[in-house]
Amino acid sequence: MGGDSIYSDGEWVWRGDLWFYVRTHHVALPKDFLERIRGFDYVMPAEDLSSLMEIAKDIRARL
Repeated sequence: MGGDSIYSDGEWVWRGDLWFYVRTHHVALPKDFLERIRGFDYVMPAEDLSSLMEIAKDIRARL
């Protein structure tokens, strides 16, 4: 995992310092990701604790 914080909208997961790489290094974000966050009007939907625990478990399994 790493990074200062990990964020999720229930489908996508990203590091809290993603903004730095987008702004400084002009990292292009996937079109599906951008459409999703625009669809939420740039506000992350609330996640319950059990969903967040499953997301964290899934991330650890991929490392």
